[in-house]
Amino acid sequence: MSKKRTEIRPTSRTIRVVDAIYIQSKLECYRGNPLIEALPPPVSKTKWKERLEQLPEMMPEERTLPPELQLHCVLKMKKAFIVQARHLEICEKADLLLRSAYVGVSMGESERRRRAQEWYACVQSGEVPDFGLGEQASGEFFSIIGSSGMGKTQSLLHFLEWIPEVIRHTASQHLQIPVIYVQCPHNGSTKDFARSILRAFDRLLGTAFDKENDRATEETLIAIAAALMDRYFVGLLVIDEIQNLSHKKSGGREEFMDFFLQLFNVLHLSIIVIGTMKAAGVLQTTFRQARRASSMGSVVWERSKAMDKGWSKLLNTLWPYQWQGEPTELTDELAAVLYDETQGITALLVRLLILIQHRLIALGKNKLTPKLVRTVAANSFVLLRPMLAALRSGNPARIAKYDDFVIPELDEFAEISGAFPRESFSATESAEGAEAIKEDTRRTVLSMLLSLGLSEQVAEFHLKAVLDVTPEATPLEVMNEVLARTKGKSARKSTESRSKKKSEGAADLPSGYDELRDAGWLPPEGGLGATDEPGDAD
Repeated sequence: MSKKRTEIRPTSRTIRVVDAIYIQSKLECYRGNPLIEALPPPVSKTKWKERLEQLPEMMPEERTLPPELQLHCVLKMKKAFIVQARHLEICEKADLLLRSAYVGVSMGESERRRRAQEWYACVQSGEVPDFGLGEQASGEFFSIIGSSGMGKTQSLLHFLEWIPEVIRHTASQHLQIPVIYVQCPHNGSTKDFARSILRAFDRLLGTAFDKENDRATEETLIAIAAALMDRYFVGLLVIDEIQNLSHKKSGGREEFMDFFLQLFNVLHLSIIVIGTMKAAGVLQTTFRQARRASSMGSVVWERSKAMDKGWSKLLNTLWPYQWQGEPTELTDELAAVLYDETQGITALLVRLLILIQHRLIALGKNKLTPKLVRTVAANSFVLLRPMLAALRSGNPARIAKYDDFVIPELDEFAEISGAFPRESFSATESAEGAEAIKEDTRRTVLSMLLSLGLSEQVAEFHLKAVLDVTPEATPLEVMNEVLARTKGKSARKSTESRSKKKSEGAADLPSGYDELRDAGWLPPEGGLGATDEPGDAD
């Protein structure tokens, strides 16, 4: 017996449907398209900042409440959302992607719908559909990757709060679902992912698509998910935790890729993926073709540095929210300790400030000291100690053990390097840009030196000395200089000296590993503490 087609229950309290109110677009390419003109109109960055910023409500008399009530007041900090430049960039890009997906799409029987039906028929018959994957789709692709706890997902969820979940177009009686938000399954399963899409529709429409297809095959579930996104005019698909796809073997990733390419080219969806730094590898191998087909770039959200303006703004904005009697003034020492204990991770800073105040209230004290910050962090962040210690060390080899924090080097991810905002990694004309290059050079050379057997302490010592003198030097120049210093001589020469040496026929500095070893530039086996012969000292 065939199953009855799911019908939407208009009386269900779980459905949040609004009737479309059309605002004529000022752009010719959007004008007259009901799917776009039913969306809230684009707004400026200033307006987005007003919409997104959330600060805890605090009244001075709350500091005089009994301790058991003060503890509850402190938890209001969990709702704090301090808007930074990255948040505004994400909102702007998401709005662009949503509208671009609807360009050229009508609510009638269009070419888009015909191709979707043909694709569905192919899948049902076991054939492999091919609709010319090289063609440019209307939708766009955008990725947000960064360290855990930086607010990537929260940024997008705040944007979605301003987009209607379901819009009813009364003239045609069509329903439009502008955005579908799902999480990539922990096992990276395409079947489970398709079921997640069905559950998202069930949540929004009060339907039972997931339950009615509980025995369906993977191919059928994928086809149903795609058909639903077409039927309800989904413009933007947001996929969170995309790093989970790394658990799939290459074959499984290809299946996932096929699904996304069909969404791109058949349904003209825009796609946003969100993930930790581990997602960089997934983007390189799995989404390579999607990025080429249509790309709006990427946001690479690194953890904050101690001197970043964004970090200072975050700390100074949160600091006045103290409920433990008389508030403590923020000193440079306290700021330094808070950064050291959280390593620039936003979520950890908010959590630590809450825990510190709880400790003060429990002890009946008012003074917030660096020692107390250290004590609370040591007791509360026990499981995070290895990760924080790796970040604190700056050692790429140690940080790489915790892939949520790894920052991909552009040269190692050539397929997506064009999509990354280079201002995050290379120089600008500001002092901050110069410092960024210096830090990138330090990290690159340190990793190379450690792999050659130098101890971390010795490598860091010589790196600092070289970069303080020649901060603009290339990684290779810095490495040669450090290796020269470990042998008691300097490779850094003036232009005049190098020209003179070259004219005298002197050999160039060795560059390869074997040449370095044969020329005696590398430390003896076992590191600098070892010697070639008994009694020799380096």
